[in-house]
Amino acid sequence: MLKVAVPDRRGQAHMAVSAVDIAAWDAFGHVVGRPIHALLGGAVRDKIMTYASGPLLPAGDDRYAGFADEITRYVQAGFQAVKIRIGASMREDLRVIREARAILGKEAFLMADLNESSNVRDAVLLAQAASDADLGWLEEPVSHDNLPAYKRLSKLLPVPLAGGESFCGVQAFRDVLCDGSLDVVQPDLALCGGITEGMRIAGLADAFEVPVAPHVWGSCVNFLASLQYAAVLSPRQGRIPFPLFEYDMSFNPLRALIYDAMPDADGRLAIPDGPGLGVEIDIDRLAEHVKDYWVLEL
Repeated sequence: MLKVAVPDRRGQAHMAVSAVDIAAWDAFGHVVGRPIHALLGGAVRDKIMTYASGPLLPAGDDRYAGFADEITRYVQAGFQAVKIRIGASMREDLRVIREARAILGKEAFLMADLNESSNVRDAVLLAQAASDADLGWLEEPVSHDNLPAYKRLSKLLPVPLAGGESFCGVQAFRDVLCDGSLDVVQPDLALCGGITEGMRIAGLADAFEVPVAPHVWGSCVNFLASLQYAAVLSPRQGRIPFPLFEYDMSFNPLRALIYDAMPDADGRLAIPDGPGLGVEIDIDRLAEHVKDYWVLEL
């Protein structure tokens, strides 16, 4: 049976609000000639630690076809941290977790994302069996809106629990922060309500001393907005140098045609400091991918 993970019932409205909010911040930055991070109070970093996110699991009998080659590519690109996708089967998941660790070495950070494909008992068994791989976190083992399950997992898992990419609005983060269900929160600026709502979420997370690692997926707009956002996030003490920035390593022309910078030798990505989003978006570069559009005139 095909299972589709979607945001909560407020998702469509919040996606629209997110788009308008990010556009407004970008326009404001261009008017005053300053990057968004300066408008948010000033950057606390000019580079951010990134993690390679991938590979996606292909359809077919071998869900991990080409896995080792992809992880090797991430290492060669300079990444010091990697988040892999798992969820094919317990046996195969354990195999690739250990394979990724062997390729990355002992010092790199390794995280695993189950993409809501498991249940409480199996997720705990997997995390216990993979203890030798030293996972930095386990992400979204169960449906994002199954809050009772996350509360149980937070008490049973031997590794940190991450989630929140599908939450819409600061209120959606309230309960999981109040009851300590998540060790890492991952707001997506394209879903949660944009930069304005993202700052409210970051403030709430600060109150509970929970690190924020923005979920970054989609086009160059979300990528650049998230970099500006990450520039002002509070640092968190601990083994992992939060905040971390997600770098989608899949084929993504809607980002790469506009901004395709890669991390330096230390796995850090420079935060652009041009007006607004930091980088001028030349829409003509995306012409071959545009099927339709509309213009808002003031």
